[in-house]
Amino acid sequence: MIAPPDTPRCTAMTMQLEAWGSRLRMPFSTPASSLLLIAVLAAVSGCGYRLRGTVLEGTTPAVLLVENDDPRLSEPGLGGAVLTLTLDPDRLSAKHLGSHQTNVNGQFDVPINEMGAGFLEYDVGLLCRLAGHRAVQHHMRLPGSNKRLLIIMAQGKDMYKPKPDILGETMRFHEQMR
Repeated sequence: MIAPPDTPRCTAMTMQLEAWGSRLRMPFSTPASSLLLIAVLAAVSGCGYRLRGTVLEGTTPAVLLVENDDPRLSEPGLGGAVLTLTLDPDRLSAKHLGSHQTNVNGQFDVPINEMGAGFLEYDVGLLCRLAGHRAVQHHMRLPGSNKRLLIIMAQGKDMYKPKPDILGETMRFHEQMR
């Protein structure tokens, strides 16, 4: 899905693509083919992809991938839950995408500004935490724009412990040995 360019980065990129597309001659000489080229390039550039969903309370923690019209997405959810996202979490080049909080209805809408997000396949690590609830951790492929996440959190003690940073520990050990 290509969202309307509502960020300065996307607006500037769209203008560049339109200017570039207008300079092309064959085979993109018709307006329809030029628009198709611009749409494909904008989709691959990462503009407009958003990870959306709802955090609900339940008895068994889970992360479900559902259609965007699933009725459970409109149920009142858990406001204030914090989602921490990591792109390619099992690689040394993992990229922390930040932490995002759900609104009062438990819904979240997180922009993913990576080239090709929603079009190319990316792995994403998700950690969802809320006081008084067990943490939910899940690794998955970044879903397409027509899918939503339904995160179920159960009441209980948050027992989450982050994985040790082996590379960081090795670097610190190396510095100490100097």
